[in-house]
Amino acid sequence: MSNLGNQDKRALNLSQIMRKLGRRGLLGTFEYMSNQGFSGIWNKANKYLQLGRVHYINRSYDKRHNVDTWRGVLASQIKTDSVNRNYSEIYTPMPERTFHYILNHLDLDFREYTFVDYGAGKGKVLLMAANYPFKKIVGVEFASNLHQIAKKNIANYKNKQQRCVNIEIILEDACDFVLPDGKCLFFLFAPFKGPVLEKVLENIRQSLVENPRPSTICFVDDDLSYSLIGQVADTVEAWGLFTRHIIGDIPSDSGAVMPMDGTFWSSS
Repeated sequence: MSNLGNQDKRALNLSQIMRKLGRRGLLGTFEYMSNQGFSGIWNKANKYLQLGRVHYINRSYDKRHNVDTWRGVLASQIKTDSVNRNYSEIYTPMPERTFHYILNHLDLDFREYTFVDYGAGKGKVLLMAANYPFKKIVGVEFASNLHQIAKKNIANYKNKQQRCVNIEIILEDACDFVLPDGKCLFFLFAPFKGPVLEKVLENIRQSLVENPRPSTICFVDDDLSYSLIGQVADTVEAWGLFTRHIIGDIPSDSGAVMPMDGTFWSSS
């Protein structure tokens, strides 16, 4: 999976289009494009022309830290026997500046928290989280090819700023993952949708009801026109367990293809 040739090189270019197409459907996508008009379509096309710069920045991260995370992977390219594969989203690397901007909004003593990344992909979020003194960092990934790459990246990672070395990547369907005890920071970069997202959120709720403890859910999306954040907000806030904190429009990141949005919810 570390080298998929020309198809893999096109994956990141197609990732945002595939995410939108998968959520809206073909007719919905055409309707959306027609409503945008020429100027709107041109503006979006111009954003995709920036992909060369995005590739360079994300590849530079990999070169600095001796890892392989920059290549996008379409949902059709993942290797898994899970019945939930149709609900997975494409893999794109989380931009470095965006991740640190989000974590700097969290008023947490990271030393007391386990960081859990759902849909860990190639492990870039886990590696960036290692810059913070988490008690433990856990990634959950159901695609065997991505899991293998993530394991290799964790083993090869080089960063003098690393403050957490207790990192684990688990090959498992997110729906079956047993949440760790203690305070947790659950991180989701729009990794899946539909019943899988609903089940994961329900697992979090049930765990916190059975074992009450301070925890935080952080959800980030890069499809602002069809964001899943609203769905997550409706579900989480109906529990009455969390307080919502809006990060809002995240400042433009030169390593991101599209603008990003994020929200987090904290419980006491």
